[in-house]
Amino acid sequence: MQRPSIALSPAEERALALRIGQHLHAAAQEMGMADRGVDRRALAESAGRHDEAAVAPPRSLRQPVVGLMRWELGHGLAEDVVRLARAWWPVVGMAADLAWMKEFAAVGERAAIEIRDPAALTELLTMAAESAERTGDWLMAEARWVRVLSLVRAQKNHEVVCATLATLGDFYRRWGRLHRAMDVLSDLVATCDRVHDNRGVLAALHDLAVVLLDAGRAAAAVPPLVRAVALAVEDDTVEDRARAELLILLGRAHWMSDKARAAREAFSGALALLVDADADGADYVRSLLATPDAGSLPVRISGSAGQGGRRTRPP
Repeated sequence: MQRPSIALSPAEERALALRIGQHLHAAAQEMGMADRGVDRRALAESAGRHDEAAVAPPRSLRQPVVGLMRWELGHGLAEDVVRLARAWWPVVGMAADLAWMKEFAAVGERAAIEIRDPAALTELLTMAAESAERTGDWLMAEARWVRVLSLVRAQKNHEVVCATLATLGDFYRRWGRLHRAMDVLSDLVATCDRVHDNRGVLAALHDLAVVLLDAGRAAAAVPPLVRAVALAVEDDTVEDRARAELLILLGRAHWMSDKARAAREAFSGALALLVDADADGADYVRSLLATPDAGSLPVRISGSAGQGGRRTRPP
């Protein structure tokens, strides 16, 4: 015998949706420790190690979550949609379900726009960008980061704009789109220049030079490095190791541009800074200075100033 359907009033439907949302919010907390101060990148790393702290949402919950969010969005509950999106983003990327991720992202972002909350929209776009990159959807990640940049520019908060530009530049570098990274980092230099943020300019010049060297554009890396070295000399808070790193990069840029003499001058400056402060770093610079003019510079030594991988970045 078929059970009779129960007609709910609009108020009852809203109340039921909110109760279901509360249960889904709790489920997100159980799967990904949402809203407990867990760093999203750390959570992603733990997921890569199959840590118990990060659990992908089961398939049976994925469409119900988006379905509820859509229903709420259409019935005046956009704030609850944003709350659910915040809770679920730390685990959405664990599912490696790109189609569902895009659906989920779009609904949450529409809700943030509906309630006219730029801060919430920025947060959701950032979560979407990070999750998309982890799952390999670089285009989705790029689209979100570009929207984040547009939003923070409108807020005219210098620190946030610069942090977003630095993040976007690093994103393009990881993606291998070095020309886009150059554009963004050049924008970052100009942005910091406009407000006379010399520390920001110094860090941006360093990052720009690293990308130029990675792209094989050594000659183009020389001017930003020359300026970075000058700024570091003027700033008493910059440590000698960071100054030495800049000089090593400048020496490499000169060397790759077939200017061995200028390179040796830069390396000698780095050695003078490291000789009493970093024995390993000083030995590495000596190996640079010992390289014949027609030779290839030695690879970076682990633990030395200017070591490989993540380079020392001026503060």
